[in-house]
Amino acid sequence: MWQQYGHTAIRYEDTEQDIDVVFNYGLFDFDTPHFIWRFCLGQTDYIVGAEMYDSFKKEYMERGSSITEQELALTPQETDRLWNLLALNCRPENRTYRYNFFYNNCSTKARDIIYQSLNQPVSVARTDSVSLRTVLHTYNSAYPWASFGIDLLLG
Repeated sequence: MWQQYGHTAIRYEDTEQDIDVVFNYGLFDFDTPHFIWRFCLGQTDYIVGAEMYDSFKKEYMERGSSITEQELALTPQETDRLWNLLALNCRPENRTYRYNFFYNNCSTKARDIIYQSLNQPVSVARTDSVSLRTVLHTYNSAYPWASFGIDLLLG
């Protein structure tokens, strides 16, 4: 179920320094007691971790998942700031966060850290009025039990 909606990670590549690392905000521990129940209640702690891109890519290829990259046009100063923020997030005291299905997940964490690294603030205007529930129903159309469960949890 956790793979239903895709995933976002940040690849940091610096060929001059021979760095090619993926920062993954979607790590969690299946051995956490009552993991699924805690996930449903919104009480799951996620972890950011870093791994070499080749390992990340191999894992995705082995399970038949695709990877789509979006290259960011950052200034050198923004690139340095992003690297420093990512490294700071990976420190043991900073790497765990309380996951929220809608508002604090791998995509929002990646977005937020990229925004923090920019020289200019970013504003994003909402262009539609589709509810989160409607979006979920679109992605769950082939999984009626998942759709029912999400509706039940959302109230």
